[in-house]
Amino acid sequence: MVLAHLFSSISVAGGVVAGVGFLGAGALVRSEDKTFGFTTAASIWIFSIIGLIIAFGDYLLGGVMYLAIMIVIMFDRLFELKGIGSYQRKVAINTKRIMDKDEIVRLFKGHKWKLLKFEIDKKENKSVVSYLIKGERNYVNLLKKKLVEAEWVESFKVE
Repeated sequence: MVLAHLFSSISVAGGVVAGVGFLGAGALVRSEDKTFGFTTAASIWIFSIIGLIIAFGDYLLGGVMYLAIMIVIMFDRLFELKGIGSYQRKVAINTKRIMDKDEIVRLFKGHKWKLLKFEIDKKENKSVVSYLIKGERNYVNLLKKKLVEAEWVESFKVE
């Protein structure tokens, strides 16, 4: 009887793990240069495991795990709001004239960046450039200010 209950519990847990795996995969969103939703996918996974622990009758362990995970998520959100940790944004710049890459790169001097796209439109006499910028949140805000002040910038978008 105990063995049958154990196998029943294992099959229920296996079904939950498989189903939640699909839910977590659905929470991931991939763009051309980044993937979003890892925290959401991990949260779905861990809270389903906490639900299984409670369903199997271990309320204390489930409650302690729930509190620990919520504290981690709250601190993660707090650090994100304060700009602590890795911060990256995609910057797309449309120029008023055809630009040399080096002219644009001077804006990013001293910070990590990766060129994603560089297009020259001779017909319209302009360039379109996309970069992935890594740095502190303050740097990205300063970069926005520099782009507004640059006379060669027609428009830009920070994602």
